[in-house]
Amino acid sequence: MDNFEKFSFKEFENQIDEINKNLDKKNHKDRKIIHVRLIQYLINFFKSEYPTLNRHPLKDLLSYLVEVDVKNKDFNSSKNETKIISKFSRKKKADTLIVAALELLIEHGYDEKDAIFTATKIIKSKKELYFHKLLNLYRSNFLHPNLKILLSDLKQEAKKRSDIENAASIYFEKAFQNLK
Repeated sequence: MDNFEKFSFKEFENQIDEINKNLDKKNHKDRKIIHVRLIQYLINFFKSEYPTLNRHPLKDLLSYLVEVDVKNKDFNSSKNETKIISKFSRKKKADTLIVAALELLIEHGYDEKDAIFTATKIIKSKKELYFHKLLNLYRSNFLHPNLKILLSDLKQEAKKRSDIENAASIYFEKAFQNLK
C-alpha cells in the first residue's frame, strides 16, 4: 500500500476493490483496521500525487477513527465478540493489574506479606499499607462488576503463561508505568 514510486490509477482501483472484498467478510474490529489503512493509503496517495492538497481533514478522520470508543460499535457486529468493559481510569486499570499480580502470587504459595513486599520492590512509590487497602477493596462486594471481570480475565491470562511469578512481575511493572 505504501509504495508510490510507480503509481498507477489501475493499482489504486485494485486496492479499493480488494478492500471492498475484505470489508464484507470482517467483523467490526477488523473493519475498523481496514478503514484506518484505507485512509492512510489515501493520505499517502494525495501526498504523493497532489502535495499541495490539504490533507488535514483526512488526518483528522484518521485520528477520530483511532480514538473512537469500543462502546460505539455498530449493531451489525458479531455476537461472539468480547464483552465491552466499561471505560475505567488509568489508575483503576493499574490498581486492577496490581491486585491481579498480588492474588496470583498469593495463590501460587506466597504469604500476603511476601507478595506485598515483592510489589513494593517494583512499585517503590507506594507503601505497604496502599497494597493492603487495595486488596481489601477488591475483595469487597462494593467493587464494580466489570472490574471483577477484568481482574478475573487478567488472572486467567497470566495462568496461561509459563511462570506465574514472571507474569506477576510484568503486571507490577505495567501498573508502575501507568501510575507515574
